[in-house]
Amino acid sequence: MSIRNNRKPRYHPSNVRFESFGINTKNNELGKYFVVGQKFEFLNPFLLLSKTLKCATIVHICETDGYVMVAQDDDKNYDEIPISIYRTSCLYPLGFAEKYGLQVESSLFKGMPFNWPEYLEKTNARLSVSMDMLISDPIPEKAKKFKVGGLLDVFFDNQKILPASIASVHGTVVKKNYEGWDQGNGTLHDTDSTELFLRPLQQQPIVLLSI
Repeated sequence: MSIRNNRKPRYHPSNVRFESFGINTKNNELGKYFVVGQKFEFLNPFLLLSKTLKCATIVHICETDGYVMVAQDDDKNYDEIPISIYRTSCLYPLGFAEKYGLQVESSLFKGMPFNWPEYLEKTNARLSVSMDMLISDPIPEKAKKFKVGGLLDVFFDNQKILPASIASVHGTVVKKNYEGWDQGNGTLHDTDSTELFLRPLQQQPIVLLSI
């Protein structure tokens, strides 16, 4: 209630605060640019082997500060996913894929190159927020640490950690190959994801033990 009423909460010393995640609700101006109906390029965090970005729509602005509900356009179930706009590691503005050499996939353009102006016209949609509101330019220092050939440990499906290598870098997104696993070749991950860990070249892969 304190945050909602623009008052500083009374935290216990052991409480996790917004600042713990690099979030400052007073200084972050992103929220006012988000409206229901906006389209985005989307890297679905629940599709573990995504190789392309998808089209998605904001379907609800949450009361909880900094959260929106997003639905992937081609999802037949139209499941809504809560996304934090303070850590936009899966939402990208229109044009991100084209700028950084990725593909946007949609059932409306099967066998044809994707075209945002035509897609927006067909779906009677709003534009997304501008490129510079979501994507830092220049690229954040953290993302610059991800280089082609670099080694990764990826927390996969909340169950295990898999070793991988970076095949290519696309702005804040990396395309990775899982070691010894053809099915996972060319899958995408955002460099700001908490599931992605850079591994020094001399270090052995992390082993996750079952208890």
